[in-house]
Amino acid sequence: MNDGRSRRLSTEHRPAQFEAELAVAATPHSVAAQRAVRALENAAAERDPFTQRVIGCALEVHKALGPGLLESAYEACLCHELRINQIKFDRQVELPVVYKKLQLDGYC
Repeated sequence: MNDGRSRRLSTEHRPAQFEAELAVAATPHSVAAQRAVRALENAAAERDPFTQRVIGCALEVHKALGPGLLESAYEACLCHELRINQIKFDRQVELPVVYKKLQLDGYC
C-alpha cells in the first residue's frame, strides 16, 4: 500500500541488468555516447578537410560538455568553437518548412 511517500527499491531487489544500465546511464560519457563519437570520428576521416574541421569542432564540444544539457548550451559552445577555428557560419537561419502541405515560415 502506498502511503504517499515515494519509495526506492533497495539494491537487493533490483535486477543485475538494471544496476548495469543505471551505472552506464549515470556516467557523463555513456558507452553509447562514446560509440557515437567514435563513429562520427571515423566518418569524418572519410570526408573533405572542411567537413572534418566542422565535425571536429562539434566533437570537441561534446567531449567537453558530455550529454544531457539543453540544446542552447551546445549551440553556444559550438559557435564559440567555430569562431576559435575561424570557421564562418550563420546562427539560427530561418528556413521555410512544409509539412503535409502546411507552410511553416520562419522556422529552423
